Amino acid sequence: MLLLLCVLTGVALAPGASALAKAGVAVALTALYVSRSMAVALWRYRALPGPLPLPLLGNLLAGRRNGKACLHEVTMEWGAKYKKAGHSAYKFFPVGSRAAVVLTDIALAERIFVRHFPAFTNHPGGDPAVLKGFPKLIQNLSRCGLFGAKDAYWKGLRSTFNGIFHRRETVAGFCPCMRETAEALAARLATLTAAQDATPGEGSRSKRSPSPVVNISDEIGNMTLDVIGKAAFGVDFQCIEREKSDAVRAARTFFSTAGFTSLNIYTIGRILFPWAIPAINFLAKLVPTKAEREVTWAIQIMEDIVETMYAKAMGSGGERDSGAAAPAGVGQQQQPSPERELKLTHGTSFIRHMAGAVNKETGAPLTKDEIVGNTFLLLLAGYETTANTLSMCVYLLAANPAKEVKMIEEIDRLGAKNGGVPSAGDP
Repeated sequence: MLLLLCVLTGVALAPGASALAKAGVAVALTALYVSRSMAVALWRYRALPGPLPLPLLGNLLAGRRNGKACLHEVTMEWGAKYKKAGHSAYKFFPVGSRAAVVLTDIALAERIFVRHFPAFTNHPGGDPAVLKGFPKLIQNLSRCGLFGAKDAYWKGLRSTFNGIFHRRETVAGFCPCMRETAEALAARLATLTAAQDATPGEGSRSKRSPSPVVNISDEIGNMTLDVIGKAAFGVDFQCIEREKSDAVRAARTFFSTAGFTSLNIYTIGRILFPWAIPAINFLAKLVPTKAEREVTWAIQIMEDIVETMYAKAMGSGGERDSGAAAPAGVGQQQQPSPERELKLTHGTSFIRHMAGAVNKETGAPLTKDEIVGNTFLLLLAGYETTANTLSMCVYLLAANPAKEVKMIEEIDRLGAKNGGVPSAGDP
């Protein structure tokens, strides 16, 4: 690749042109060469509409507005636009030359992801050359995790995890810890509300100084990670109790800075120019950006947590200490990190289940890399999806009081026979 770039540059720098013209031709030829796979993708998906991508960058810049990531808003706008034009799908390029196909028709999505799901064995995985530039935990997540595994290996992992996750008794066992953690969150919210009601001021509440606003998304995120820890791994992160948990802050930081929407120039450079990863990593250590420092800290903390959970679940009892202090902007931990003092709840641990399982396609037992990679995946995916869904539910219920009353009536009806809460056996 480098040789070809040199040849192209040499052609561009042929005698007879101005220096500016030579540089322009060199840049154009280099961009054309690097974007060749984008041209192939544009031809392959030519039947699908979509926003025009930029060479090298794709539609990366469209995913940010006013300095903030807004890819979810942009894709919804594109979806509405192309659906209105009669299209059931469209394409765009999140970053670089790899195309993403977005479905706008729910019936088509059901047909693909439910009825014809076995035909789609592979998720888009990371380029092996790119993954070499990231920490081992990220490599395991992409190579060994359910979202990154390929072909028969993925099929075997999926069958193995279906056997673990879809047991009725396992799901029913989650209910007590879910109820316990939800009650802890309710008690904390009641305390915060009482503290606001007691805010000193003169005259009516409307004339008092504004009380602190409760960030319900953060509070639900704390509860979510506590539930995942207790229900899936038999450990207590104590996120609600300690409020500023390294686990929650690391998960939030990972999602906000690890992806392409963060505009971390080093991450984007690794994706676009994998052949330059050694130089990029050297430069990142020498002159780290704020986003690079934050994501490095988050990965170190998450690796510390996952390795400690693995050690405790397997009975070795070892605890890792990353020694990583939170970078500026993420927050400071005044006390020793609670994740390095994980409390066992003696509940079910999927780590032990995975350690005793085999890949149903290959017959091989799961390795530590496979277990650690999927543990990391469960932590991140379970946290982000559940916390966001519950936060949106709270917002929608607050905006629609009649629906809130209806939901409470249904909960009371289902819970009337189970001590006040629904059970796993309810229809």
